[in-house]
Amino acid sequence: MHLNRDIFNKIEIPQILLASPSKQILGEIINFKDLNVKLNLNDIDTVSFKVFRTKEHNEIYDQLEDLKLVLVRGYGWFQIRTALESNGVSEYINVTGQSIEVELGQQYLVNFEINTGEILYEDYDYEPVKFYNPHKPSASLLHKILTTSNWTIGHVDIALWEMQRSFDVDERDIYSFLTSEVGEAFKCMFIFNTFERTINAFVIDDYGQPSGLYVCFENLMKDLSINVDVDAIKTCFRVEGGEGLNINDVNPNGTNIIYNPGYYLSWMRQDIQDCYNLYKTVYDSELGNYK
Repeated sequence: MHLNRDIFNKIEIPQILLASPSKQILGEIINFKDLNVKLNLNDIDTVSFKVFRTKEHNEIYDQLEDLKLVLVRGYGWFQIRTALESNGVSEYINVTGQSIEVELGQQYLVNFEINTGEILYEDYDYEPVKFYNPHKPSASLLHKILTTSNWTIGHVDIALWEMQRSFDVDERDIYSFLTSEVGEAFKCMFIFNTFERTINAFVIDDYGQPSGLYVCFENLMKDLSINVDVDAIKTCFRVEGGEGLNINDVNPNGTNIIYNPGYYLSWMRQDIQDCYNLYKTVYDSELGNYK
């Protein structure tokens, strides 16, 4: 990890940019204080800082919202949570963030079977699945895991390519599955590149033991805190019941999924908002036919 230093050999305070979840830059966060960055080799990186309200109108201050992203130059991308706070004199927003691989904690593998030897459905892939097969994604564990994700595969140690293991997962988030089951089964570790949204895999014995680097500028106590329960924000629900019971026949979209991207809608491009609003209008108009 390279830390930028000034002519006096002191660590430079990096530039911080606010962005949408798609990494569209919204502007620079200038009047921040108490920056605290913690970088970990084999764990989620974190960042925290305070942004004070000023007398002049600050558009970026008003745009600081849960689940947006910040780019800390030289350190990485972080998904943020915000809390409106006061020290008795000034109002400020306390920003905390986790490196954006936390997105993978909200993306799930459902009925995920690899090399189990059981033929449970017509399109079952008979070919053994290897850890990584760049020439045939259908026989590559990493490709199968990331099928529905916006993350891609970066570097993979050659020693891992041909290895095979069996997995049978009913419902498991991608981040936990990679760092726990897959990491333990293949004796490997994953490094997440937040700049490129790539996942890199290394043999633990070759890479060394996990360690941490801690960079802290300042840390103060808080007097008042108002928080949002970010974990309660969901954009879709999969509904299933016992003995194959589902909602497909009474759901206007014909699936067992209920969608609601309302929290993110105002951050999307106008053409995407228009398409979703049109879909919602048609969906609502059909509800009466499915009751």
